Amino acid sequence: MNIAIIIARKGSQRIKNKNIKKFMGKPIIKFAIDNAKKSKIFDQIIVSTDSKKIANISKKYGADIPFVREKKYSTNNVSTLNVIRNAIKNLKLNKKDYVCCIYPCTPLLTPKDIINGKNILKKNNFSLCVSTFASSVYNSFIYNKKNKKVKKNFKNKFLKKNDKNLIFFDCGYFYWGKVKSWIEIKDIFNSKISLVKIPRWRAQDINYMEDWKFAEKLKIINLSAKN
Repeated sequence: MNIAIIIARKGSQRIKNKNIKKFMGKPIIKFAIDNAKKSKIFDQIIVSTDSKKIANISKKYGADIPFVREKKYSTNNVSTLNVIRNAIKNLKLNKKDYVCCIYPCTPLLTPKDIINGKNILKKNNFSLCVSTFASSVYNSFIYNKKNKKVKKNFKNKFLKKNDKNLIFFDCGYFYWGKVKSWIEIKDIFNSKISLVKIPRWRAQDINYMEDWKFAEKLKIINLSAKN
């Protein structure tokens, strides 16, 4: 079986009610549910949440809510890996089943991306397939607002300026994996992973309102291009 698990707790920190906030007039989680449905590869689409409001909105758009996520799996510090393991336990899934963890704030995701992820995972027989975007970023910096200090955050010694190689970043859209892998791996990014590449102009993780506004502009451009 193929199971989509959309993880959407109520306690978002940076953007209030982020997972159900209106994006272009619709609750943003609707886009994740719609993309899972339109991919036509899932036997079940569920939302793992601790919120009655999120659960009711998700049901309205066609997702199942077979359990209420426990409080200990809904804190700021709980990992995605543990949230998925909790869902697998509640759903009593077989180790041979496939689970796609989809984040709720992914309006630029497409059904084709989800399908590509599953195909890449099966072809390469890796533990997980991660949605990524490519960048030629060479250096980055961390700015501490409190003491106004800047420190270097990243430098890849294998990259040279103007090198044709690219670095791939997790774009926070989805992770595909067999139930067996979800149970056995210790860390998503230290496991044997394959990549599904999302075009840079459709890769926008939403953590702050600036990200939100930019994603809306990208969505408008994307819709205009289709028309």
